[in-house]
Amino acid sequence: MKKTISIIMSLALVLALAAGCGSESGGSPDATLGRSESTTGDSGATGDSKDPISPGGSPAPSSAPGSSTGGSPSGSYEGELHVMDDSTRDGATEMAATEPAEHPFSEATMDEAAPWDVDPDQGEYTIRPGMLTAGEWNDNKYHDFISGLAQTHDDFRTFESMWQFNLQNQIKVTVTDNGDPVNNAIVELLDARMNAFYVARTNNQGVAYLFINLRSMGQNAAAYIRATKGSIATVEFDPATRGYELSVSDEYAPKSLDLMFVIDTTGSMGDELEFLKVELEDIVHRVSADNANMRVRLSTNVYRDTYDDYIVRSTPFETNIDSQVEFLRKQRADGGGDWEEAVEVALADALENHDWNDDATAKLLFLVLDAPPHNTAAIRDEMHRLAALSAEMGVRIIPIASSGIDKVTEFLLRALSMSTGGTYVFLTEHSGIGDAKIAPTIGFYEVEFLNDLLVRVINSYLD
Repeated sequence: MKKTISIIMSLALVLALAAGCGSESGGSPDATLGRSESTTGDSGATGDSKDPISPGGSPAPSSAPGSSTGGSPSGSYEGELHVMDDSTRDGATEMAATEPAEHPFSEATMDEAAPWDVDPDQGEYTIRPGMLTAGEWNDNKYHDFISGLAQTHDDFRTFESMWQFNLQNQIKVTVTDNGDPVNNAIVELLDARMNAFYVARTNNQGVAYLFINLRSMGQNAAAYIRATKGSIATVEFDPATRGYELSVSDEYAPKSLDLMFVIDTTGSMGDELEFLKVELEDIVHRVSADNANMRVRLSTNVYRDTYDDYIVRSTPFETNIDSQVEFLRKQRADGGGDWEEAVEVALADALENHDWNDDATAKLLFLVLDAPPHNTAAIRDEMHRLAALSAEMGVRIIPIASSGIDKVTEFLLRALSMSTGGTYVFLTEHSGIGDAKIAPTIGFYEVEFLNDLLVRVINSYLD
């Protein structure tokens, strides 16, 4: 059932949105809908596994581990892998805000960076770090892009209605102490009676993102913005102003990181889970090595759906990285059966049943999944409650969208990352691993190896 609904909805929405992008002129940049080629592999998983169907509707060529052919992935790609340096990345993100490219990748060849190892005796691929490829898009940084989509394209307005997230009214607040950014300051949107109706925390750049009436049916009217750390600063809200700077005194806290992975382990994740486990293991060891003088705590959590043999398996935060990695290695993909999964139960466990360090420099929750929660009134309420709680705690939700994500789910994941000060990460076709992946509706982006991308993202919240 999951595969059928996913394919039908993705095809219909992508075609409709593509038609809308082609007919609109002016205003926000047109969305880049991207490729039709795809590659897939055999997962061997049971449960809600997906068909290897490309966005064009025909079977995709088999080239990932599990196929009978050796060597690097077959098939052609519109773009190629490019490992970015800082100057390339800065140029790419500047372009994204104003002029999304139709051909968003560099001319480096996959052959030069092919991540495949073949065991000559077994004739099988060896899974190692640096195999999955991915991209990133920060909707808070380029808010005009997604705001323009919601204003000009009926499909995105439909997505907002389905999940009742209103992403239009974003407020950026920068908090400093004598010009230096203040991390982990509490920033609140207040009504005329000084009651807070949206609360967030500043990141290491001193920036917090607030939203007026994030719930589509909200009726809150902002009157003030307040920042609190070692002291308190309050300013009147001006509806014509979308950026504010407040100054408070900072308080010293030693640098530290709380890092959590929440991973869908239903059957449809079988095409990529074994690769993800190896990539994530590499990431946590690299981040620990990069920040050897910092306290790094890790928690790994997995979830399925209501009627599976478990809904959530979670581990407490601990500094013993090897223990957490061992837990992750034991997980297998199974269960599911329908399209949606128990995402809201996993997020509630992640936020409410773990002892997050309130003073941590960064609190990062990577949500790895290929399906949304069930869309009922009660679960919509819960998703909004959890998004608000995560923002108030300063926990950045960073989705990692795997193969099978449709446009409705992409919108929800981007809403979660925006409202909590995170960023959106998505796997791409360039590795040749896994089932078909839709092209995200974003501007210019670069393709990177997933492990390099996530190490970069994590360190960006710490530097």
